[in-house]
Amino acid sequence: MSTAPVLLDTNVASFLLMSRPEGALYGGDLRGRRGAVSFQTAAELLSGADMKGWGAQRRRNLSKFFADYLVLYPEQDTVQTWAHLRAALAKKGLTVGFADLWVAATALRHGLTLLAHDSVFRQIAGLKLVCHA
Repeated sequence: MSTAPVLLDTNVASFLLMSRPEGALYGGDLRGRRGAVSFQTAAELLSGADMKGWGAQRRRNLSKFFADYLVLYPEQDTVQTWAHLRAALAKKGLTVGFADLWVAATALRHGLTLLAHDSVFRQIAGLKLVCHA
């Protein structure tokens, strides 16, 4: 089993944060490995908390989650990876939402395996993906 870090897509991060049963699908893939999330996933989780009016306890749990997982922010190489990825997919007539593109670009840029419960990522060549959906 690898000990290399893994990147969690928003859905997997949410499953783990909310202790949803689907999170167990990825437990073995995460065991013994450092977990990270893209800035995009962090933004989605934070906006979800705002939209749902989370109280103090749930917000503390979210802060603890961010303390336990490395948040990766974009730098020029990630931006370039996103741009190339978007262009390559468009040339093939494939559509992936901008948020998912940022997550994929982050994984590709850092050479991380992406844990995602979303089959849209299967369209991205070269992406190391674990998807139990």
